[in-house]
Amino acid sequence: MSAYLIFDFDGTLADSRRLSMQLFNSIADKYRFRKIQEEDIPELQALSAMEKMRWLKVSIWQLPKIAIDLMQRYKDAISLLQPYAGIAEMLRMLQAEGFRMSIISSNQSENIQLFLQQQGWTMFDHVIGSNQLFGKHKSITGFLKKQSMKPSDVLYIGDEIRDIEACRKAGCDVYSVTWGFDSAALLSKGKPNRIIDTTDQLMDAIRTWTKR
Repeated sequence: MSAYLIFDFDGTLADSRRLSMQLFNSIADKYRFRKIQEEDIPELQALSAMEKMRWLKVSIWQLPKIAIDLMQRYKDAISLLQPYAGIAEMLRMLQAEGFRMSIISSNQSENIQLFLQQQGWTMFDHVIGSNQLFGKHKSITGFLKKQSMKPSDVLYIGDEIRDIEACRKAGCDVYSVTWGFDSAALLSKGKPNRIIDTTDQLMDAIRTWTKR
């Protein structure tokens, strides 16, 4: 099977939206940015990453310090994290059908590995993490080169418009799921190969993609 699946982590596999909001709010006073309220979530889901930063009043120069702080807090709270409903079953089905899979995320690989151990998931060949919010295309391109893969061999599954932009730069197909951080309306502006609403739909779409 000349088909390889790469998954995003936060918002795609892990239901981390509420945890992310709590962690952001826990450091808001320290870095003097805006706290997120529950009623703000729909508005934030309609904004791109840069627009979210402006809404939160986070400046680019603050990002490295914020990322380090957040990742440590994330690690400490990893036991609270759960996968989205239906994800575990879907991944096991994909594994049983012979799909090879990896994770490429803006989260730290150590955090992701802790989550995978917590869930007992062993279906991923590689876990590649980074603190770079806008450098995911480099991670994808580097992974393809190291594994001697062509972009046409790979399908990326993510939940943000920046995932779509990264895949366009890397030259691979991308399916966007609507249960994560970005709204369906925002994702549609990025023009992914498909927009997916449920894990059953994603499973069927992956099977169809392999027959392209």
